[in-house]
Amino acid sequence: MADQARELSALLSSAAIVMVGGIAGSAAQLAERIVIGRLLSPDAYGEVSIGLALLTVSVTIALAGCTQGVSRFIPRYDATEDKRGVWVSGLLVAIPLSIAIGTGMFLFAETIAGHL
Repeated sequence: MADQARELSALLSSAAIVMVGGIAGSAAQLAERIVIGRLLSPDAYGEVSIGLALLTVSVTIALAGCTQGVSRFIPRYDATEDKRGVWVSGLLVAIPLSIAIGTGMFLFAETIAGHL
């Protein structure tokens, strides 16, 4: 019974951390949009909005689900080595994808801007 309570506590604490992080991220994004909307003209805001949308899509592809995957699998393991393995696996997937997408966006920035 104590093991079940400990597992439930670990699950709820992990879920709470993910939920608080999501709320903070959404609030920061809202504040960012409000500040940008107040300071820029409508044309400039449109350009920034397109850039942020492109950035969001690129980050989503580059992370390849690692944000949800790591936070989902960490509570399932008790051993430190297994938890470290989850972190390392997430990094080994996300870092090369991020470098590839960042390099591609840097090299083809003129082409991307021309199409947009």
